[in-house]
This record gives sequence, C-alpha cells and structure tokens, in this order.
Amino acid sequence: MYPEYPQYIGPYYPPPMPPTPRRRPNMALRLGVSVTAMLLTLCVALCGVGVVVNPQLVARLVPLAAVHVTGTIYGQQVAQREAGAQTPSPVVGATIDCGKERARSDAKGHYSLTLLRARAYSCDVSAAHYAPSAIQFSPRISSAYQLDVGPTVASTSAECAVGAMRETCPALALVGSELSGKVTEGRSSAPIAHATVDCWDDSSAGQAGLQPPTRYSTTTDTQGHYTLRDTPPGPYLCVANQQGSPQQVDLAPATTTTADFSVCGSNCGGATFHQGIVLHTFTAYIIFWAPPGRDFEPGGDNSRFESLTQQYFADVGGTSFYGLLTQYWDQSGPVRNVAAVGGTYVDTQSYPHAGTRANPLTDDDISAEISRVRKVKGWGDTPGTTYVVVTAYNVQECAKYSNGTTCSFPSNGNNGFCAYHSFVLPDATATESLPYIYAADNYDCGYLPTFNDNPAPYGDQQADSVINSLSHEQFEVVTDPMTHGWYDGDPSTGEIGDKCETAFGATDWNGATVTLNHGHGYVLQEEYSNLAGGCAYQ
Repeated sequence: MYPEYPQYIGPYYPPPMPPTPRRRPNMALRLGVSVTAMLLTLCVALCGVGVVVNPQLVARLVPLAAVHVTGTIYGQQVAQREAGAQTPSPVVGATIDCGKERARSDAKGHYSLTLLRARAYSCDVSAAHYAPSAIQFSPRISSAYQLDVGPTVASTSAECAVGAMRETCPALALVGSELSGKVTEGRSSAPIAHATVDCWDDSSAGQAGLQPPTRYSTTTDTQGHYTLRDTPPGPYLCVANQQGSPQQVDLAPATTTTADFSVCGSNCGGATFHQGIVLHTFTAYIIFWAPPGRDFEPGGDNSRFESLTQQYFADVGGTSFYGLLTQYWDQSGPVRNVAAVGGTYVDTQSYPHAGTRANPLTDDDISAEISRVRKVKGWGDTPGTTYVVVTAYNVQECAKYSNGTTCSFPSNGNNGFCAYHSFVLPDATATESLPYIYAADNYDCGYLPTFNDNPAPYGDQQADSVINSLSHEQFEVVTDPMTHGWYDGDPSTGEIGDKCETAFGATDWNGATVTLNHGHGYVLQEEYSNLAGGCAYQ
C-alpha cells in the first residue's frame, strides 16, 4: 500500500472571453452628422465674415443653427392715457427688423421670427405714432426665445430685463404732439408778447381727482405766437396769460394742433385770479357742536338737522351745479367736480364761552375745537380736506379779521354774518394751514326770499337756510381757500358767493331751486360764473 499524497494541481488560467461584437455605425447617420457639422461650421463661418445667409433656409437644412423668436409688442395708448391707465396695450401692425429678417405684429401684438444662433442682433421696433426703439440681443442656445417689448418695463426705462430664455424691453412710447397758436388782446386783437400758456392733462383719472395733472408751459414771442412741443398726446385744459377759463384741447400723436387765445388786456370784469391756490377736490369733515340742552333748531330735532346737512355735502359732487367750479384753476390745475363727506362728529363738550352777545364764542374757539376733534377722531389731512363746524341754534360767535372784528349778530353798524370760511394750523406741529367753514345757525339766518311764496324743500326752514349758507361758503372756500384765489376786487365782498348771495332762481313744486344727486332738491343761491358773465347754477 502506498502512502497517499496530495494531488498536484497546477495554476488555473481561465480561457479568454470571446470578443464583444462591435456594431458598425449606420452610414446614413454618420453622413448626416458630418453634413450637419459641416453646414453648421459653414454657416457660422459665413456669418462671421458677413456673408448673408437666409435663416429660413438654414432652419430647414440645419435646425440646430436656427432659433425661433416670439414675443408681443406693447405701447402707450391715447385712450388709456385719457382714462388715466398706465399699463400699455398690444400694438397692432408694429414692425420688428432684425438684420434682414422682418415681422409684423398681429391683432394681439404677437410676432415671430426665425434667426441664427451665435450672432448678435440689432433689432429696430417701429409703429405709426410711436417713437422707434432699438434692441440689442443674442439668441441663447435654445430652439426658442421670447423677446417682448413691454408691458412690464415702462417706456421711460432705458434698460431691458434679461432672463435665461427671455428678454423684456421697454414698451413703445407715443410720439409727442405739438400745440401752437396765438395769444391776443380781446378788444384790440393786438398780440400779447411774453404771455404764459399753461396746459394740464385732462385724463379721466385727473377729472376724478385720483391723480394730480401734469402741467406743460411755454411763453409767446414778441408777436404773440407760441409753440408747445413734445407734449404727450391726449386731452388738455389750457389757459393763456393767467386769465379766463380753461380751454379744452385734444392733441393727437405726431400732429400739430392749433389753439388761439383771446384774453382781457385791462379793466377785466368778473372774478380774476390773484396767484393763490384753489381746492382741486373737496372733502368735508363735519363737526356738529351742541352741548347737552342745546339744539340745532327750534323743536329740538337734531338728528334731522344733522342728516340733512350731511346729505347736502354727499349730494353736491359730480353735479352740474358743482361743475360750475371747474372753470376756476391755479398753477396746479383746475378745480375738479369732486366733493364728498370724509366724516362727521357730534360733540357735546361745553362751550368755552356762553355763546351770548355779551360773551360770544371766538374764531379761536372754533380753531381749538377743530384741533381737538381731529385728535379724537384721528382724521387725516387729505387733499381738499375742509372742516365744517356748526354750533347750536342762536349761539353767537365773533371772528377777528384784518379790518376788525365781525360777529354773527348785528353790531357797530354791521349786519352780522351767517357763516364764513377761514383757515387754521390744525396743531402745533403742522406746517400747512387747513381751510374751514363756520355756520352760526342763528335766528336771523333762518330766512330765504324763496320762503315768501314757496315751502322749504324738506319742511325744515332752519336746516334749509343753514345749508344755503354752507353752500355759499363751500363754493368760496374752493375758489379762495387761503386768500389770493379768485374774486372780484375785495376778497371780503367779491368772492363768487358774495357776488350772487341774493340771486335765487325759479323754484320747483317742492320749493327747491337746485336738484342734486339722488333727486334731492335744495334751496340754494346762484354762484358767480365767468363763463356765464354773471350768476348761474351751472
């Protein structure tokens, strides 16, 4: 028997793996890629040396070399400016030229272009009545690119907003208009040299008092001729030589419009402008001040008195009656047919004086009352803010003026007043005064000539009389809030309410001379109108 020995096994070498079969590339594909590369290289080379290549043809032959550019062209619109809108609208028929490629916007402002990649373009955008716009851009490495002209970038901007696959440039701006004409003296027709011509845009937003108008000004030459250039198209109100009522002018894009002015040279009648300010809108904050035991009229129906007074201020704005004021203006524009009630407050705090003839209230008491109530109510000072203070029946008040003291009761040969308007610094920190109206609500003021043969419109003679006094002062505070506004001669007697305080028109079946909003009638005096040349209701 032989001893067992381990079997010798030599090193193991695995057999070689069979080779992986290799696919032969498709000859058509190889040829296509080669042709594409050659054409793309040729296209770039030709573009680089300035040889003109038709992008449409290249797009068909070599899709990778072309980019599809789309977008929308927006521009300012005259109709939108008239409505006070700032967002531009799509422009129909606008042309965009990028090199030799051109497209025209459709009814929605859309356009499309096929351009070559890897080159910079200078595109010109143009449309009738719009200033041309130049855009520099390079299509990105993509099959599509968006290039918009507006609306999110205003036409006043000089820069485009650039994104990854999109670029937004300023909207098109309307070409400016031109206004020209001549300013002459009304009687002699002689030209007026160096006269100022002022125009304010008269958009719907401006008419509604939602935004202050922009003023455009120029002066006449030695022959009375003027030219106002590069004015945005739209409606305007214009005056010449700081006189007269605003003249309406409509300016079309890229057009010269003629407007001549005939003004008064000397001895001008009616209300004239004294370089002060007007209230372009009116907002009444009404304070009914009656301590316990004091009423606003005989019979003690305070709620009816307060309701009728507030109703008048809410009814008057936007009417033909209040529209009479729109013929008056200052350097910032015309008065707008806008009036409203900002707030009311019934104050039962005691008077600081007895309110008798021996111990009357003063205008300082009225000013202090306005300041106190403003803090209590938190009333702000918006444009056109006017405070209205009405005290209880037969409370007496005296006010200091430059020519002395005047009271609500007859004294020293003075017949007294039923109401007045003035202005006050609302608090110690204020820098601008606010106008206010005070109504005395006295027995002597509870009569109007229409009551002789006609009823009071609401069967409330005292309330109707006080409302007439408030209306008188409202029209005066709008046209002459801080003195130096509109009046004839002496501002204490020549404001537009003073000139017509005894002029009442025909009454209706209810005793009213004027019907305002919501069909509410009131017995109100006429107001002076330069356009009518006398007292009028509209």
